[in-house]
Amino acid sequence: MFTKLAIKFKKKTRHLYNPYFNIQRKSFKRFFDDNAINGNYIFHEINEHSLVFDIGGYYGDWTDKIYSIYEPNIYIFEPSETSNLLKTKYKFNKKIKIFDFALGSNTNKIKFYTNLNSPSISASSIEKNNLLDKECVYQFLDIVEFFEREKVNKVDLLSMNIEGGEYELLNRIIDTGIIKKIKSLMIQF
Repeated sequence: MFTKLAIKFKKKTRHLYNPYFNIQRKSFKRFFDDNAINGNYIFHEINEHSLVFDIGGYYGDWTDKIYSIYEPNIYIFEPSETSNLLKTKYKFNKKIKIFDFALGSNTNKIKFYTNLNSPSISASSIEKNNLLDKECVYQFLDIVEFFEREKVNKVDLLSMNIEGGEYELLNRIIDTGIIKKIKSLMIQF
């Protein structure tokens, strides 16, 4: 049964039909009921046996939250200098593995310009300017190549915050069928 929505346009009412409205409404309600808006993430299917990808791990804050609740196996992908900090931070945790490259739609090296005061890729651009003047080259590995190399058959949760690269990587995940191996996605655009 389609849910009827009414939208008013210049004193005229049009009815739109959205077959997914009830599903979206339930998901939205669950999001607020779980208090996820405040960063309290509740993933009902994640446990200590799950595999979670944190693509764009930065300083590991999101990983800390997820690990403190579920203690899953986590792969963090961070191509910037902060990957060294992550390796030190998690060196005694056998369930968290750090990769000092980015996952991308192909394997290559990309030049970025960043602020001298920021070791992170989050304040970067592919174009040099007055604020972003430190040149960095980051290694990217095709996500398909990574899944094959590491023999990844299932990812329970993939979190992606990669400063504008989300669209390209998401297209690669969908186009190659990798999406079938991923149970849940959490993407920050």
